[in-house]
Amino acid sequence: MKIAFHGVVENGKFQPEKPERFKGAFVEHEGKRVTVAVAAFKKHRSNNQNAFLHGVVYPAIVDETGNDKEAVHEALKQMFLVPRFVDSLGVYVTGSTKDLSTKEFEEYIEKIRAWSVEKLGVRIPTPNEVEF
Repeated sequence: MKIAFHGVVENGKFQPEKPERFKGAFVEHEGKRVTVAVAAFKKHRSNNQNAFLHGVVYPAIVDETGNDKEAVHEALKQMFLVPRFVDSLGVYVTGSTKDLSTKEFEEYIEKIRAWSVEKLGVRIPTPNEVEF
């Protein structure tokens, strides 16, 4: 099972946000080999961003094209997300919006908004112009 912990590195030492939980995670692995990975923290898309995408952006395109929401979602992912290579399978797969940072998600929505005006003639409002 993979577990992720957030914290800060100070003076070359990891300071977990939840030290007791961090220590407890190693108990079940006593005497076993483990892998520990370190990566910069990436703030994932917010719930508000996701609500805007599914509550405003997709419905505007669904209304204009007549396609269902899932088809619109998949088509836009293929158009605007970078595919990732799955080495063990030797194939590329469409990226996922759930893996985007808040900044990447904002850029994704902006690409869709620009495309929508250019290709569909539909202006999708910004989050501060509409309630969702």
